[in-house]
Amino acid sequence: MKSNENFMKIKLNNIKSSAEIDNFQFNFLIIIIIILSSIVTLFITYFLLKLIIFIFNRDSSHNGKDIFMSLLISYMITNLVVIFYINVLGASYESAKFVTPFADLIIFTMLYYLNTKNSKNTILLFVAKAVIVILGMILI
Repeated sequence: MKSNENFMKIKLNNIKSSAEIDNFQFNFLIIIIIILSSIVTLFITYFLLKLIIFIFNRDSSHNGKDIFMSLLISYMITNLVVIFYINVLGASYESAKFVTPFADLIIFTMLYYLNTKNSKNTILLFVAKAVIVILGMILI
């Protein structure tokens, strides 16, 4: 295990002991936080991508459902791929942190194109999502 992972485990154990909660309550709290942050991330990304399509491609008859469903399914598939990557292949969490956004970008782009067959919007969304991914990696 890397030293960064050990540091995180120590910090989490300190939080758990200072809050005086057991493992079940702590895991439940972590699950709630992850779900809420994932929902917020999903909707922010959805509205940003929808805004990009509206601004740069006004002439197309675009349905926001396609973006939303592609985002939702790509998040689910990406999380399953990362779980496989970590548990089966034995990769570290540190490497998964870099693989996850790019896997999501590729899967989202493929799903959106397969759903709409609109190459202009697909390229536009790929570039917009790539900018979001790169900004997310820089800021985090």
